[in-house]
Amino acid sequence: EYDSFDSDDIPGPPKDKYVLSSRSNLADAQKEKIDKLLQDIQSRTLAFVAIMRKSNVQPPYPSLTITKEYAVAHFPHESASVILQRPGENKRWYPRFYEGNDGIHKIRGEWLDFVCDNSVEEGDICIFVPAKGGGRFTFTVHLLRAESKAHAGHFVPPYMLSQMSFLSPVQQSIVEDKAEAIQLEAHLYVAIMNKTNVGVKGHYILEFGAKYAAVYLPKEERTILLQRKGKEWQTQMHIRNGRRLVLEGGWRKFVSDNRLRVGDICLFELKRNRRKLTMIVHIISRDQC
Repeated sequence: EYDSFDSDDIPGPPKDKYVLSSRSNLADAQKEKIDKLLQDIQSRTLAFVAIMRKSNVQPPYPSLTITKEYAVAHFPHESASVILQRPGENKRWYPRFYEGNDGIHKIRGEWLDFVCDNSVEEGDICIFVPAKGGGRFTFTVHLLRAESKAHAGHFVPPYMLSQMSFLSPVQQSIVEDKAEAIQLEAHLYVAIMNKTNVGVKGHYILEFGAKYAAVYLPKEERTILLQRKGKEWQTQMHIRNGRRLVLEGGWRKFVSDNRLRVGDICLFELKRNRRKLTMIVHIISRDQC
């Protein structure tokens, strides 16, 4: 079920009814419900649709990322409070909207109060509709509750990990934010630095996860050009035991020059259509996590 309300007629429905949050998919049934809701409330402005994931609803510091195109058109052009309201209710919430140094637009602060007061859970869908007559940067938020795991839309991670690795909720949120700031041509490969990666035991080796390697990397030994902040490192990718792809030659220099430590996270961004196999490396310090 969803809540709706009647709005005053305003001219010109938008060609597109809504913008969907990044890296999200909707099931056909969900699309139908969203279309029906927007038709029922006679929305004449572009809505923002967000499928809730853990980082959006999990205390103590949940936040919600707004896609750049929607933020530029409908949110303040500087850090400021915005107003959220529910259809047919008088209560209002005043989360803080801000743009981070990485270009990510988010709402947080009283967003937690909104989540708790409305029992918003992972898998629910929030539909933000700019409110007519509600003042600048006021949004009426409609909720579609998750029906079941089998039929719910889902967030599609823009990255791959090795089979034995996992990210904490904080790490996951930071990685997803970084990914949203990048024009990805392929999944990011996420590597959490361990002792073998950074030479604690005298070895400097990085192995690519089997799933990522199977999809994106050639099945032969190659030179991989790593790039970061205008600098380049030539590394050698070798094949071990007939199938494992590892970086060795040149990787040690990259580790040293970038002062990598155990617990740091490297995001490998594959660049397609380059003369050489090239990856841009984004580093998240363990101190940020």
